[in-house]
Order: sequence, then structure tokens, then C-alpha cells
Amino acid sequence: MNYLLIFLGGGLGSVSRYGISRIFSGLSLNFPYATLTSNLLASILLAFAVYQMPKTDAGWMPYFLVIGFCGGFSTFSTFSHELVLLLQNGNWIQAALYIAVSVGCGVGCIWMLATK
Repeated sequence: MNYLLIFLGGGLGSVSRYGISRIFSGLSLNFPYATLTSNLLASILLAFAVYQMPKTDAGWMPYFLVIGFCGGFSTFSTFSHELVLLLQNGNWIQAALYIAVSVGCGVGCIWMLATK
């Protein structure tokens, strides 16, 4: 049953991430806002699920939401690819900003929700 929950959550997370990328696709931006948005939202959701929700009746939650949905919704590989593209195009400042905001805000979101 856990595999099914992870499968369903991961599929929903992946489709949601695709939806975020479609929202940003019509905009001509030189910054990977879609991946940044997905990763930060996944960090907030993961932190909320892990640190703020009651642990007594977690049951399906860790499998569906934490492993499945957050795993499918966030993406380190796309972050890495987009970072390399920024660097290859000589966008050093944007690349540094992308790293700082992605890591700083991602960890910051979890940190704020982890410390009650």
C-alpha cells in the first residue's frame, strides 16, 4: 500500500510541477522562476508535513505527501541543469542568486517551520 501512496503522490507532484512550469512558460524570463517556485513550495509543504502536523495519526501522510508529492514536485536535477545553463551563458550573477535563493530560502523555510 505504501508504494501505491508514493506512486500517486509522486504523480500528482509531477503534474503539479508541470503546471507551475506552464504558468511561467509564457513569460520571457532569463531566470528559472518555475523551478525555484516548485522547490520552495515543496520545501514549505515538506516542513509543514514533517514539523507542524500531528504525528499520532500520520499513517499515509509520509508516503503520499512527503515522499511522493514533495519528491515529484521538487527537482534537484532541473535546478542543477538550469544552473549549468546560466553559467554556460555567462550569467554569473544570476547563477549565484539562483543558488543563494534556492538553498537559502529552501533551508530557511524548513528552519522556520522546524523551530516552533
